[in-house]
Amino acid sequence: MSAAKTIYSMTGYGRGQSAGARFRVTAELRSVNGRFLEIRLKLPRMLSFLEPKARQLVEKQLQRGVVDVSLQVQPLGGAVEANLNLPLAKAYAAMATEIARATGVPDGLHAVALLKLPGVVGGEDASLLEQDEEIPELAAAALTEALGQLLTMRASEGAKLASVIERELAELVNHRAWIHGHREELNEKYFTKLQARVQDWLGKAKGGVDESRLHQEVAFYLDRSDVTEEIDRLGSHLKQCEDALSGLSNKSVGKRLEFLAQELGREVNTIGAKSDQLPVTNLVLEMKLVLEKIREQVQNLE
Repeated sequence: MSAAKTIYSMTGYGRGQSAGARFRVTAELRSVNGRFLEIRLKLPRMLSFLEPKARQLVEKQLQRGVVDVSLQVQPLGGAVEANLNLPLAKAYAAMATEIARATGVPDGLHAVALLKLPGVVGGEDASLLEQDEEIPELAAAALTEALGQLLTMRASEGAKLASVIERELAELVNHRAWIHGHREELNEKYFTKLQARVQDWLGKAKGGVDESRLHQEVAFYLDRSDVTEEIDRLGSHLKQCEDALSGLSNKSVGKRLEFLAQELGREVNTIGAKSDQLPVTNLVLEMKLVLEKIREQVQNLE
């Protein structure tokens, strides 16, 4: 028998670090609920070449959720050598002078202000980082560690959610079992009630009555009030929910349970619409409340 499949929440956090001879890479992952897998990468411009690999690593491990991925590179062994883009600084200064001359206002531009303008001063050259074989390896190691922490947290939260859902499903199973065990008694009560109404109506009828048509109508209403099929389908859906939580289904647990919760709600609503027996009506209301709780929890599962 195969091992039970781990159930994951879609909420979690992970952080990883990997250091080499010249650089240290730090990766952070945060994930929240989402209908599909959405990866939002937040990388410095000089690390944009790592985006395809980072996305690939995350996609291999996660199926659903909105995931924020950030990477930072820190040089080791001292300060980073600054790179001055002198042509760009001269262009900024020339533009400032031209604006001042055209508008008659002093330009007020000095060297420190120039250094703060975009692109004038940079750290490590992005092309050099891309050529450095150490950076991709460190990024992959940091991301792998962060993903491990993220999955551990998501598994812990998933186990708690699964426990809550199992408890709610057990309540549905008990309610369904009561209706199933009393369905013959409930059908008999409905038949007796319908029979009394028919006798009362026949007593008040002044004209002739087509007994054959009357019997057909009574049989029709008795059939409509029978919830045996709905009870059977309800039991089948509950069993599928249990299989999904126990890892017997290869499909996404969250999506599978979302679909089954809709099907359970459909059967419960039909049972409520068919039956006018007070005990069943009360149980239907209880089952609707339980299903609402299940839907809320299922939305957090991967």
